[in-house]
Amino acid sequence: MSEAYADRASPVASTGFWILAATSLVALILVILAIPYYAGQGKRVASLYTAVAAPANQALTAEVKAYNHDQLTSLARAKADLAKLVKTDTKFDAGIIAVAFHPSAASHSAARLVNADLSRIKLFEQQEKAKTLRKLQSFDKRDQAANAVVEAQAQQTRTALGLPPTSGQQF
Repeated sequence: MSEAYADRASPVASTGFWILAATSLVALILVILAIPYYAGQGKRVASLYTAVAAPANQALTAEVKAYNHDQLTSLARAKADLAKLVKTDTKFDAGIIAVAFHPSAASHSAARLVNADLSRIKLFEQQEKAKTLRKLQSFDKRDQAANAVVEAQAQQTRTALGLPPTSGQQF
């Protein structure tokens, strides 16, 4: 009886072996294909970051220039400029959050950048509530401090991504 059982088990064991071998071969091929993909992931993430940062930098340059002028002459226009700054910063943050950072120093740095930018957005929203130009201008030192934190975090993120530092740009 044990011989009959062994004969019947043999084809099943043989089939199981081939299924396991085929599965292992597919897994090996996938691992081999994944190596170049992950090797280039840093460059892809850096490219995605740049694609989000470049338009934000361009918009912020014009918006900050307009705000710096309007905060001296027109409360309504300065508030409109602040609303544009909030919109641009929010769009940048959403773009960065959408980038699939591989868990690394870059992902932690990007998270700190978004948090710093969210703090700056809250400051802009407080400024928008100002009733006078003088009150609006009283935020200048806090604006400069918030901008410095965002710029420092942006530089750290760029460094972690292997990107060159920016000159005169926020992100």
